[in-house]
Amino acid sequence: MDLNGDKYIDQMELQKWILNSFINLSREEAEERMAEVDDNHDGVVSWAEYLQDAFGVDTEEEIGPEDTGDTGMVGLLQEEKQMFKAADINGDGSLDLFEFEVFTNPEEHASMHPHLVNQTLREKDTNNDGRIDFNEFIGDRGSTEDKEFLVAERDKFDHELDRDGDGTLDLDELHKWVIPDNEEIAEEEMEHLLSAADNDADGRLSYDEVLRNHRVFVGSHEGHDFIGEHFNDEL
Repeated sequence: MDLNGDKYIDQMELQKWILNSFINLSREEAEERMAEVDDNHDGVVSWAEYLQDAFGVDTEEEIGPEDTGDTGMVGLLQEEKQMFKAADINGDGSLDLFEFEVFTNPEEHASMHPHLVNQTLREKDTNNDGRIDFNEFIGDRGSTEDKEFLVAERDKFDHELDRDGDGTLDLDELHKWVIPDNEEIAEEEMEHLLSAADNDADGRLSYDEVLRNHRVFVGSHEGHDFIGEHFNDEL
């Protein structure tokens, strides 16, 4: 974590370590998942192997319209196939570890972002106008959630997502909603860790401060358990 070797962790070093934790988590998840899906253990995942693992079938033809049901299996299959093809960078019909990481964690790879945005648009844009209004944004939740939740979501839609204030989300605004900003998340987490562990308020962390506030690092903030896992691993 102490990249410049000055015996302290400054804000830049702490934020960079958090961002690296995101990357490490993505790779670890891909490795674990690949071990499950790569049935013949040849180091790559074929579409047939993924079909069997994710859908329990050997061919696409085994999933027919009658299987659509509430889960929309046919539509899901086609979306997964498109994502698989997009992640297949060298076009050989199978995914190596890096490509499989791109496929399983598309939010972390800019090349996949347009596919995620378009996928969300297809799912949410019920009137096919190429934009998402609040009713489409809230979807079925509008009839199942309480008023307090709907008010909070309306506020989020109006003041965080709908940046041009036209009452709908265009593709750029959809991107902000669908794709998490890791830089922003890391900065927030850095500020949280620093405020909790910087006992002498000098804007940096000493080794003693990190040890003294060990629980702050291994605990979860906003569900970021993986930060604690990586912290424990490095200790």
